[in-house]
Amino acid sequence: MFLKSTTSRLLALCALFAATLTSQAFPNGAGTCDVGGISSGHGPSKFTGTGGYAINVKPKDITKGNFDISLSGSKFEGILIYVVDANQKRFGTFTAPQGLQFKTCSGGPQTTLTHQDSNLKDPSKLVMSWSSGGSAQGNVTIQAVVVTTDQPSYYTLKQTFDLASGQGATGAFFANYTLFAVIIGIATFLYAFGAGMEALLRRQQRKAKQYAKDVTNGFAR
Repeated sequence: MFLKSTTSRLLALCALFAATLTSQAFPNGAGTCDVGGISSGHGPSKFTGTGGYAINVKPKDITKGNFDISLSGSKFEGILIYVVDANQKRFGTFTAPQGLQFKTCSGGPQTTLTHQDSNLKDPSKLVMSWSSGGSAQGNVTIQAVVVTTDQPSYYTLKQTFDLASGQGATGAFFANYTLFAVIIGIATFLYAFGAGMEALLRRQQRKAKQYAKDVTNGFAR
């Protein structure tokens, strides 16, 4: 009886320990090179969608293929991020910011970034410089997965943009100022409309004064 009880407790502790290891971000970096392989180490995520996370791209020097990549959203524990071309081949080189490190995967030693530890990371402070080398053109796709503290959960993210024109990156920039542009447009219309109405009223006022003057002169005669 005592042996059974002890064995049951040991099994329960082992299961709890294993669940903890599975739910948290791998402490020394992602356990896979591919975004699609995240489920093998963490199991299925209990959430769907993006969880409020988004990939942001800011062009630094389009002619040289230099961009700044960042994330928006709440704090997270783990990350895996890389860029693929139209053939789904990884390429380009990252500069690893503090808190992230390179992961040896296909395409080269600096094509993939992951976390160094499972401490909470503020996405607003993680700017990942990325370069295509300046020779590539066409659409590329940033693929990423973030592992959050609300375990077990992770979110897969994608962002496509064009290297030659910067479309996608500049489009996101203008999207942030859409409301501002609409307000400016409305204000301009109202100003033009008001100026037109003022000119019309002044013209009508002059006509009214002239008519009153003509009437007065007529009665005077």
